[in-house]
Amino acid sequence: MNNTANHLDQDPFYPIIDDIIDFYHEYFIDSSRFMILSYLDKLKILKQCHGQNHPSMPCVLNHIGNILAESCLSEYSIVIFLEQLRIERYYLGSNHLDIAPTLNRIGEIYSENHQFSEAEVYFSKAFFVLDENNTKGRLYARTMFNTGLVAYNKSSYIDALEIFEIALKEQRATFGEFHSDVAEMCVKIGDVQLELGKLTDAIENYLEALMITRMINGNTHTNVCKILNKIGFAYQEQGEHIEALNAFDQALKIIKNDEEEEHTLIIHILHQKSLIYLYLGDIDNTIAIYEEVVNLIKSKVGETHFCVASVLGLLNNTYVENGMIESSKIVTKEISDIFSTSPEPSCDENNDDFVITAIKLFGCAIDCSSLPAAAA
Repeated sequence: MNNTANHLDQDPFYPIIDDIIDFYHEYFIDSSRFMILSYLDKLKILKQCHGQNHPSMPCVLNHIGNILAESCLSEYSIVIFLEQLRIERYYLGSNHLDIAPTLNRIGEIYSENHQFSEAEVYFSKAFFVLDENNTKGRLYARTMFNTGLVAYNKSSYIDALEIFEIALKEQRATFGEFHSDVAEMCVKIGDVQLELGKLTDAIENYLEALMITRMINGNTHTNVCKILNKIGFAYQEQGEHIEALNAFDQALKIIKNDEEEEHTLIIHILHQKSLIYLYLGDIDNTIAIYEEVVNLIKSKVGETHFCVASVLGLLNNTYVENGMIESSKIVTKEISDIFSTSPEPSCDENNDDFVITAIKLFGCAIDCSSLPAAAA
């Protein structure tokens, strides 16, 4: 290839490489920094030595695009993937099967950025290439599912659900009935059905995912716990409280026996259980859950953390409403001690997610001065 025909000052893409390099030098210190800078340097060398269309560039561009997408730099990743597509078309033409994954990936990035019209265009192009090559399988199912997501986000709910069914059918045909990719798609479709209030359908998909995940990973895998949590929530929304509590209890049993407990998920599940017990008027279990949450928060962020007061306030309200005055006095004093010890809210930087979740679920810390007089 004649290098003089592709001078760098004639390459409109070249300044983008420098922009990304400058951006990573200034704002990123994570583990992806060294890797992407290495790929960017390689890309610059390829362009300097071989011009704009060297056949090894698409692979390098793909690595860069995926790192940028994972780093939430989608505005750059789209440009990178479009450049990859341009070079692939240069060598392969517009209908070669090997460009279908790139078309689908561009559609995914647009979709993640809520640019659904643009996403739909690229998913349609991917389908056209797949049809031209009489090819189905994994990419076809994934592109079909992505098209369903676009329809869902454009409020075409009936179309979206029909497309999801086709995608799931193709996923099963490609991998078999009992594959992790089938379980993953069942969960994603179940999530959409849950949002749409299609609770029975959501539970059916979650149960299929649960069966597959248990077969592959055993009964104590973290993913089993996460699916059980979704099943519990769906049953709760459906008003089937016994089934919901059963699913939540199974999930808690798994996660509490995990050496690397996800405290944020535990507190989510406990919150849902407290809502069910409160709705059923089961005061003893409501109080037991609040006490368990208080102990969990204390173990995570300390006994005098302002976050503890959030749940203590709810516990106190329950005591007052049920005439448990002596218990209320004890809790009121503990809340007062927390505010006198730590009047200014502060979060351990390692526990931000946990604290934010606890406050979001159980409310802001309650100052003892605002508590009912009966508890004072």
